[in-house]
Amino acid sequence: ASLVKLMTARLVLDAGPLEHTATVPPMQLTGDESQAGLEPGDHVSRGELLQAMLVASANDAARTLAVDVAGNEHSFVRMMNAEAAAAGLDATRYANPHGLDDPAQHSSAADVARLARNLMQDPTFRHIVAAESTTLDGSELPATNDLLGAYQGADGIKTGHTEEAGYCIAASATRDGRSTVVLLLAAPTDPARADAARAL
Repeated sequence: ASLVKLMTARLVLDAGPLEHTATVPPMQLTGDESQAGLEPGDHVSRGELLQAMLVASANDAARTLAVDVAGNEHSFVRMMNAEAAAAGLDATRYANPHGLDDPAQHSSAADVARLARNLMQDPTFRHIVAAESTTLDGSELPATNDLLGAYQGADGIKTGHTEEAGYCIAASATRDGRSTVVLLLAAPTDPARADAARAL
């Protein structure tokens, strides 16, 4: 599901200045997709798009970033898979930059945990995923991570949900200088996902 966006974030963070302005491309989105309300032709910085993608899980932001970095989504997916191979994520195969169900797309808890821990070493990423909301074009976008502000020390990272993947989360908490990352895949409901992450 949207844990795929962690690799999208990795490539965006490696692609250059977040002040760079991206142009929103034409795209077809379904009504039930998580979106930031972007319109084709809008000009938005990579940094703002990254925040909308990671905090609010906006698919339109993820797709815009993919096109901005690689020219088109297909080329970006090739970059994602090359990065996964280089990082030793052997159980992972990407098919899109946003995480909607695709039979060719899969990963494992161990692979996502490794990627998440790596990303949490990046101060920019760490700052973004700790936010309880972000703002895009004057509109507030709440975080999808219900643990933020509700669990002691919670400071990230990313949720995901599709019909086939169930409710997923890469969660991080820091107490007394010690940080722990947990991965939960295929929970049956949103509350079950949060409860299991707390227990872990």
